[in-house]
Amino acid sequence: MQDLRVVWWKEIKALLSPRALVVELILLTVLAGAVLPVLLISKIPSRPIALLVIAAVYPFISLFVLLFSTFSWISKVFIAEKVQRTLEMLLTTPLDLRTIWIGKTLAIFSGAYARMLVALTLFTVGTHIVSLIQGHTLGLLFPPLLVVLRSLVIFPLFVLGFIGFSGLAIFMAADVGSANMLITIVLILAFTFLLPKTLQAQASGLWVAGESVIAVVWVGGCIAGTKLLKNERVVLGKS
Repeated sequence: MQDLRVVWWKEIKALLSPRALVVELILLTVLAGAVLPVLLISKIPSRPIALLVIAAVYPFISLFVLLFSTFSWISKVFIAEKVQRTLEMLLTTPLDLRTIWIGKTLAIFSGAYARMLVALTLFTVGTHIVSLIQGHTLGLLFPPLLVVLRSLVIFPLFVLGFIGFSGLAIFMAADVGSANMLITIVLILAFTFLLPKTLQAQASGLWVAGESVIAVVWVGGCIAGTKLLKNERVVLGKS
């Protein structure tokens, strides 16, 4: 566990520098806390319509922030090891390849998840402030429980699986070019699979339960895939 925390913290520090955090917070405040609420809420006269809009936008914000963060950081965390050839040095330490993979995967996911929570919080607060400024009596706008579950649990689990499978594929890729191609393929698959789900704002409880099972199986399959990781295969660059 200590080794896992070491890998996780090393990657978190590399991804979330203080300067980058300040810039990201400003951008998220402007976009999620001001621009989106003004565009979506300012002209809505009634609370029922506003709640429908919120229910449709919440999953989209969740998925967009998660995927944008994930695929910008995968290159820094996984592909950088291929370019700089630092993975071989890590393997000379007591760290095993599975611990390195888990630490890097969780670092990307936890950073992306934190960014998503900030964006959704700013959007929720921003819609309320815009409503007050416009003189509406819409109250605090919060999506239904199933929408929250999909946005905060189910979609993140799917993205966690995509991160993990990307890391596995990159570690086993023969070269940097192959690794970059794999990232592109995973990005296309992620958007193709998950984007249509954001449009199902009125998904039933049964549908959400099915999504939950698939998400858990997806992550479980990713973890089972770590059995393919072998130090010799990665060092020699064999696929």
